[in-house]
Amino acid sequence: MRIGAHALVWTGEFDRAGVEKAVTGAVRASFDHIEFPVFEPEEWDVAHTRTLLHDHGLTAPTRLGCPRMARAS
Repeated sequence: MRIGAHALVWTGEFDRAGVEKAVTGAVRASFDHIEFPVFEPEEWDVAHTRTLLHDHGLTAPTRLGCPRMARAS
């Protein structure tokens, strides 16, 4: 079974340094996945994150956080 954790376990910041901290934490905990909350997709360094995940053998499901006014319900 593969298991993972949410990146907020290790950091609340998702700039390059925050992503590195979360990925390192997931690797040290022997997780297979790390989930990132993407609140501002236009500010996310996708290439850097992809490289980190690849280099450490992790996968990353994600979710897009939407403001309450943008919800479909």
